[in-house]
Amino acid sequence: LSEEDRAKAEAAILAANPGISSVVWDNGSEGGDGAGDGADAATQAAVVDCQGGIDEAVAGKSINFNSGSAYMPDASLEIVTEVADVLKACEGLNVAIGGHTDATGSAEVNQNLSQGRADAVSVALTERGVAADRITATGFGSSKPKVAGDGANEANRRIEFTITRSE
Repeated sequence: LSEEDRAKAEAAILAANPGISSVVWDNGSEGGDGAGDGADAATQAAVVDCQGGIDEAVAGKSINFNSGSAYMPDASLEIVTEVADVLKACEGLNVAIGGHTDATGSAEVNQNLSQGRADAVSVALTERGVAADRITATGFGSSKPKVAGDGANEANRRIEFTITRSE
C-alpha cells in the first residue's frame, strides 16, 4: 500500500477500535514481528501480550495534563503507575511514548507541548522503576490526529504507548 493508503487504513482502524493505540504493518517476512525485523514468534507473542496489558491498563482512561503544560495531576499519575507495573513485567521489551495535541495553537507550541508531555510520562515511568533505556518519548504535536476535522477535538490530545522488542 502507498503511505497515503496506509495512513487512511490506520486512521480507520484506530477510530473504530479505541483500545488499539497503534498499527504496525507486516512486510510479509516469515516469523516477523510486524515491523519486518525477523523477530522470532516468542518475541512477537511477548510484544503482543505486553501491548495488550498496556492497552488494558489505559482502557477507558486518559492521561491528562494541566492546560498548556506538562504537569500531570494525581489521577493521571495513577494511570502511569498502572502502565509501569505492566512494563516491569515485560522484560526485554521497550516502550515508545507518543505525545499528541489537538490543532489549536501554533504548530511549534503544539510540538513542544507534546514532547514535554511525552517526556513527563517517560520521567514518571522511570520514577516507578522502568529502566530509562527501555523508553523513548516523541512529541508529534497535532500532526497525527485521531479525529480529523475538528481542531479542538479532545480525542486528539493523548498519550500513546507502543511496545517494541529490544534491539
